[in-house]
Amino acid sequence: MDLLQLTYFCDSAETQNFSQTARNFGVPPSGVSQSVKRLETELGTLLFERKNNKVTLNREGERFYAKVKQSLSLLESAVIEARDNTSWREEEIRLLVGTNRQLVARAIGAFKKENPKTSFVICHKMDEDKEEYDLVISDDLSFCKDYEPELLLSERILLAMSKENPLSEEVTVSAEKLSCEGFIFMDDGSSLSRYGKEICHTLQFEPRVILRTDDPSLIRKYVSLGLGISLIPEFSWKNLFEDSVVLRSIGEYRRDTYLFWKKNAYRTHAVQSFADALRNRLAEEQKA
Repeated sequence: MDLLQLTYFCDSAETQNFSQTARNFGVPPSGVSQSVKRLETELGTLLFERKNNKVTLNREGERFYAKVKQSLSLLESAVIEARDNTSWREEEIRLLVGTNRQLVARAIGAFKKENPKTSFVICHKMDEDKEEYDLVISDDLSFCKDYEPELLLSERILLAMSKENPLSEEVTVSAEKLSCEGFIFMDDGSSLSRYGKEICHTLQFEPRVILRTDDPSLIRKYVSLGLGISLIPEFSWKNLFEDSVVLRSIGEYRRDTYLFWKKNAYRTHAVQSFADALRNRLAEEQKA
């Protein structure tokens, strides 16, 4: 039994396909299947149910996978910790950023001034493989399975509209009046779209969506032109609207953004230092 066998086994358990695992590692499919067979022979038990081109863990395989996956994670952390010395400032930090992109960008700018040799890889597609990233910034708590959440920011959700809209004269806009308005939403799949729908459903009406876009700046532009109203995060979009736009309350609705850390993974000096820089930047901007 060797490390490569266990690595192939874990990846096959996750892909449920020996050929896909072979592609992941750039080896022939026969090399993966034979490696797994040798592992099963050494253990004296089958680990997979094999049907057509798909393999799934059996009961013994599930138990073995849980232990091996944990052991490989600990081994990876040990290697990273051993390498994490005074050269950490030259490391690469991988970020998956789903929310608060502008805040993260400003934090990176400030961090790079102090640590110019540190490099960043940044992705905004939340369907990416989250195992590839050191930190995830998101408002989606479904990451809790493999990541530890740390509350980074809690902000109100407000209603944005043109000053020409009659609702701008009200301090708090009722659900009855909201139901008659045309909404501008982000595309389906975005967190703001999800929040908007959830809030409207809580208020017991179906929003009449007249415009959708994948560009937050266009939402702000459309609202300033009086084309519709939108539900927006108070802090994240602070000072981004034109003077022709007003913000109003619709009740105590909030968006919580989290900093997600890999469970059981060693936290390098570089990643911890950037997380501190992000928290500090947020604290400074909240005071402003």
